[in-house]
Parts: sequence; C-alpha cells; structure tokens
Amino acid sequence: LKCVIDKATPCDVDGILLALDDFGKDLGWAKFAGGSKGATMVAALRGGLPPSTQHSGVLEIGTYWGTSSLRVAHALPLGVPITTLELDPVHVAIARVLLAFAGVAVKVCTGHSQLLLPRFRSAFAAVL
Repeated sequence: LKCVIDKATPCDVDGILLALDDFGKDLGWAKFAGGSKGATMVAALRGGLPPSTQHSGVLEIGTYWGTSSLRVAHALPLGVPITTLELDPVHVAIARVLLAFAGVAVKVCTGHSQLLLPRFRSAFAAVL
C-alpha cells in the first residue's frame, strides 16, 4: 500500500494502477493482474459481458490485493456490482484500503469460496 499512497493520489484509478504496475516491475514479477495480464483480462470482460451485467454484476474469486477488482470496476460502466472473495484476512484488509483509496465500490467478502458461494442466490454475468 505504501507504494500506492506515495506515488498516487486518492481516486486517481489510472495513477493507482500505474503505481501498482511499477511496484510489480520493481519486484521482477507480480502475482496480481498488472500490465499485459490486466489489459488482457479487461479486454476479455469488455468483449464478453452480456447486457444483463448491469444488474447481475461480476464475481471475482481470489481478491489478493484487489488489483483485478480495481481494473474491472474502472473498465466497466458505473454501477455494475462487483463482488470479490478472499480467504486471507490480511489480503482482505489491503484490498479494502486500496479500493477505498481509489474511490471504487467493490464488495470484498472474507472466507473460503466453498463456504461463501452458496450465500449468493443470484447468478453473476461473469466470474473471474
């Protein structure tokens, strides 16, 4: 989070994503969907989501730091609900702070997907 807060400004999603991509480059690898991985994921979503997405939303399984959720929220029309599931509570805390810093509304749920998925009664337009 420090790399993002030091390099980006609140609610500047492009700046935040750039700071995360730079951090991944500095590491030499990135577990999160940055750079070309992130661009590929967003392109696939934009090209394959049905019109019902506005109401049913997108589900991500495996939040990590919330980078993919941030990219998806930034790429899709405003108001598309995004829900993400993460087992590790430390990653959940990081993701929630990152998404709040970006000013993006994403529901971040803590727990194992096997236990969380039955709680969702509606189908999602896309699952990541």
